[in-house]
Amino acid sequence: MEKHIISGNYFPNLLSHYLAGHASLQNLYAYASTLAGLGDAAQNRFFSDSSRQTLVQVLENQSKTLGKIPAQAKANISALSSSNTFTVTTGHQICLLTGPLYFVYKIASVIKLCRQLSAAYPQYNFVPVYWAATEDHDFEEIRSVFLNGKTHTWQTQASGATGEISTQDIQQFFAELEAEHGEKLSFSSIYQTLKNAWISQPNLSAAIRRAVYDLFGAQGIVCIDANEAAFKKDFSGLLHKELFDQFSYPLLNQTAELLRNLGYKTQIEPRPINLFYLRPGLRERIVFENGSWSVLNTDIRFNKTELESELSEHPERFSPNVALRPLYQEFILPNIAYLGGPAELSYWLQFKEMFSAAGVTFPVLIPRDGFAFLPQQDFKRFLSLGFSPEQLLAAAEQNLKVYVQSNIGAALHTEAEIQAINQVFADLKNRYAAQLGQALPAFAASEKKISNELHKLHKKALRMAARKETETASFLQSVHSRLFPGGTLSERKESIIEYAGLLGSSPAEMLIELADPLQPGLKLITY
Repeated sequence: MEKHIISGNYFPNLLSHYLAGHASLQNLYAYASTLAGLGDAAQNRFFSDSSRQTLVQVLENQSKTLGKIPAQAKANISALSSSNTFTVTTGHQICLLTGPLYFVYKIASVIKLCRQLSAAYPQYNFVPVYWAATEDHDFEEIRSVFLNGKTHTWQTQASGATGEISTQDIQQFFAELEAEHGEKLSFSSIYQTLKNAWISQPNLSAAIRRAVYDLFGAQGIVCIDANEAAFKKDFSGLLHKELFDQFSYPLLNQTAELLRNLGYKTQIEPRPINLFYLRPGLRERIVFENGSWSVLNTDIRFNKTELESELSEHPERFSPNVALRPLYQEFILPNIAYLGGPAELSYWLQFKEMFSAAGVTFPVLIPRDGFAFLPQQDFKRFLSLGFSPEQLLAAAEQNLKVYVQSNIGAALHTEAEIQAINQVFADLKNRYAAQLGQALPAFAASEKKISNELHKLHKKALRMAARKETETASFLQSVHSRLFPGGTLSERKESIIEYAGLLGSSPAEMLIELADPLQPGLKLITY
């Protein structure tokens, strides 16, 4: 396999400019996304012994409920009790069978970065962490998997935090999946691993963590479900600050306005209170209206005394939304870096002022690795047509147009003829003006009309030439469809299950070997 880095058009402008160190953005982060920046973050990171004790205790309890986990993962959990151990974290929704490819790309990236950091800074330990978004309530976004060109959906009724959703009726989903793709799935060890995780565990939180440990535990990944009373109790001071002072809202809006004034699009719109209320089967927003707090779409209401009592007795019932979750994450982990996707890191750049106000260290932001796979012979043919690797991200129709324009268009150009006609008109215009004593008004309109007609003929000729290039058009469409199944980049659509054969006997190690989060961009892998 060979690796080629494609950076153009893969990142949004905001993230590209952040990575390039644009001066206008330097107040939005603490450390540069470089090896040196990560070293500085580790040197300056403080995390209390009591917080480490809580973290290790919760992680050990959570891992025990899953059954046996790999030794390296278990050792990394224990290592978190040491003051020289730091985490590098990525997070994602708890997608069915891990969902789209970039789920596992995130895990591979965070493990690779820890290995790079361990080599550069041997005085520290670095633990890769997967943060399972178990408190998210959007079940529709995680209940499907795309396999062999088709979307398959788990048909079940669910509400509330997705981590608590029971897997009791998941067997029916697997029966239907295997009825349609049984022969292919029977040879996929990854499929069997994922299936076993979902059918052996009682809910989606346990299933996704079991799956990640089975896929990447030997490489040291540690999985965390932050929907824990112990964590929320430690975080309750900031929960109180959000509920009663609504401290995050003006700070997030302030940064959003700054970004908009700089010409960037903002990814999230904060709420006055960035918390949900959580009960079994329920996760709804908390709002403050008319001097009291209520939970939307319910009859639940609190006055100030009642809400303070509820927070004190049941901190686990308060769930950060997308704007406050990063703060919660960095509060309960000795973290120095967060790895995320392009859109994800763009919204993290809205958070530094909120972190400063809360007294929480802002992490280094590192783009996760992205991969696209293409046969070597297709890549060589693509380049032989005069394209650059970056043009693989363009639509097939656009590339065909460029190809025809570059290779055939020159022979069809009408510029020389238009110039010659313009000269004829200029000569006639001067001769007529000399004889008549004034310019003939119709000349300019006639000249423009003939020029426009010739341009139209040129465009028609190019379209006809493109239609004749059927083999090239077919090839370009084939390449684009391979990289963009269903019009979406493969990493956002396809499942790791289909890539088991390509990645060899140890898919986890292969992905980690290919990963390099310190070299941002889409990694095109040719094979």
